[in-house]
Amino acid sequence: MKKISCIDSSTLEINNLSLNGLVGDRSLRDYTNEFKNSEYYFLDTRSKKVLDLGASYGDFAHWCFQHDAHSVISVEANPHVYKFLSRNTYLLMLEKNYLALNFAISRNNYERFVFKTHGTGAGSLKSHSKLKRGFKNRRVKKIKGYNAFLLVNLYKPDIIKMDIEGEEYNALEDISSYIDEHRPELAIEYHYGFSKIEEIFSKLDYKVNILEKNGSVGLIHCIPNEKSNSSHENIKNSSSQNFFDDNDKSFEKSKTRINVNSNSNSLIFSVRQWDNTDLTINCIESILDSAENQQTSVLLFDDCSKDIYELVRLFSHFCDDERVFFFRSQSRLEFVESYNLCADISTYKGFDFMYYVNNDTHSFSKGIDVKTIELFDDPKLG
Repeated sequence: MKKISCIDSSTLEINNLSLNGLVGDRSLRDYTNEFKNSEYYFLDTRSKKVLDLGASYGDFAHWCFQHDAHSVISVEANPHVYKFLSRNTYLLMLEKNYLALNFAISRNNYERFVFKTHGTGAGSLKSHSKLKRGFKNRRVKKIKGYNAFLLVNLYKPDIIKMDIEGEEYNALEDISSYIDEHRPELAIEYHYGFSKIEEIFSKLDYKVNILEKNGSVGLIHCIPNEKSNSSHENIKNSSSQNFFDDNDKSFEKSKTRINVNSNSNSLIFSVRQWDNTDLTINCIESILDSAENQQTSVLLFDDCSKDIYELVRLFSHFCDDERVFFFRSQSRLEFVESYNLCADISTYKGFDFMYYVNNDTHSFSKGIDVKTIELFDDPKLG
């Protein structure tokens, strides 16, 4: 265990990072300021789980949390754009239920994708005819692909935003059974006409509103008929104003949840894991069952797991528990590096003590949190 009040949290480099990230040669603040009057104003993300397929630079994720989303998973296929996404959403991962992933929505394990040399465009060679034409100023790269069906059934989103450059048709077919059973709301940017999508949703008893249309490209809002009478006018009115004016207030509200009572000693258990979901779940549940103080929390530190499905399962398993904080490293760290980063994160969240445990540890004694702090404060022990 480590007393961590002496750790300098400035090493996290988080000061205003969420708004000072880069989007090409522009700041995220400028980029997202344009987004505040966005085409997605109609989505009511309050207390909703959101799946963002085609996340780009992270603007939509920020917008969702500005409107009190429960959690967001962002998926971006373009590896160049993903570097900006992971940086621009770093503060979201520290303070919200947020996970960013770099892979392609595809029926194949690997898909040859073509990317613009500059910008966000990306799509498979099979689906993205505009990008593959001539390959001028484009790059082709083999990208790991994952099926949308398994992703939605693990996370169970209430809202699905889809902008995946022509793959939306296959993805919608793959998740149609989930849509039929769970009735999520969808915002879809389509790229090769509307007729096939209309056919899919007509069978699912959904109302489809075409919001934008330009030839074969457009934006649609799909909502179950049983929910279609609910009004989104309040979201429309609030989303176009005070986007950045309310930013500090929004994050202060989140810190009310994650920061602990400074009048008493507080303990967080840090559990480092990669690709060992069942062991990690068993460990964390054992800690929470043994804790007596309701402020005792767990930092679930994922050290760059490679199994995306298991990672999503782990994130989804704990995203409803306010005592568990999820953080994912973008690269595998050495033990000392991960230990120090966990200490920095724990300090940022306001904890006095950190107990670093292996994810194969379980069967903790009852009240281990209270007893540990008592022992640490005992002047007879060194």
